[in-house]
Amino acid sequence: MIEGLGNRISQLRKNHHLSQGELAGALGVTSALISSWERGERIPVVPKLLKLCDIFNVSTDYLLGRKSSNHISLEGLSPNDAKAVATIIKSLREKNIKN
Repeated sequence: MIEGLGNRISQLRKNHHLSQGELAGALGVTSALISSWERGERIPVVPKLLKLCDIFNVSTDYLLGRKSSNHISLEGLSPNDAKAVATIIKSLREKNIKN
């Protein structure tokens, strides 16, 4: 098994405010399969793993535990757009700290 994969899937799902059923629907699998992934009993096949990365906007390295942070790439954005994204992220963090 891949250490921590189930916990990362579960946390990302919760962070995206998705139920196991909603995530299952998006992936074309059963909620029981999502549950078994989250408990670490089974591992997603590669196509489903890639789809999870697309849904959660994370890299496979992050999902598989090869990188410890969920880095957002600003590559390809203009300096003004990158600054706008950074401002939004800062605002959301401040909002979450208050809650």
